[in-house]
Amino acid sequence: MKFCLLFFLNILMSIGGLGSETQKVQSTFFDCAFGTAQEHAVQILDKAEMKYTVGKSGDLFLSDVEVADVECDKVGLIFSPISGNFYSISGSKSYKSKAEAYEAYDNVLSIFRGRYPRIQIIRKPIGAEKMSTYLDNDNGFYVGLFKSRNKEGETVYYVNVNFWNIFEKKQITEVVQ
Repeated sequence: MKFCLLFFLNILMSIGGLGSETQKVQSTFFDCAFGTAQEHAVQILDKAEMKYTVGKSGDLFLSDVEVADVECDKVGLIFSPISGNFYSISGSKSYKSKAEAYEAYDNVLSIFRGRYPRIQIIRKPIGAEKMSTYLDNDNGFYVGLFKSRNKEGETVYYVNVNFWNIFEKKQITEVVQ
């Protein structure tokens, strides 16, 4: 599934240059801008007295915070294995009810439509129930609605928002391939 998502994102990045009239995608979260070194991001979060955990690869994980005005249970600030800089953020919120998840997705999509009127709805997203995306010349994001099973085997739905720097993501993708 991750390969399909990376393939899809590569296609979107190759379409890329949507023109200079595009609305700029948000690239600063919790006062950390894309390109911030991991050590500096830790200092910023510490100064703001935000609680986080550090993953094995140095990524930073927060709980119960908002990303771009969207409530999230879990959030990851992802750092490039190449440059060590912050290049992506992913947040998600889980729902046990399909109806509740679909309503939440529609509400999040409404927020982003207000900011990015040219957001694209993906008609048949691979691995997702619903997905919409938007790219400017430097950054991109998607909002998706996914379905999976929890540890107890119950079906859960989650809304995911993901923002990334196109240049860093492309570098990482090229190294991985």
